[in-house]
Amino acid sequence: MPGGLLEVGESIQDAVKREVWEETGVKTNFVSVVGFRELINYQWGQPDMYFVCLLEPENSEEIDV
Repeated sequence: MPGGLLEVGESIQDAVKREVWEETGVKTNFVSVVGFRELINYQWGQPDMYFVCLLEPENSEEIDV
């Protein structure tokens, strides 16, 4: 499952599309947030949020299942 960090000023929608493209080479469209979790005191006293999102391929012909 691709994952990564948001860049400063980047939306969740743009970040997940970018991360999937960088890690798989598949261009996608954002559909929705499926779920998330928040850790209040993750590392070095800093919080962390992780989102799981539903995407669909821009071109279904690119996907060879």
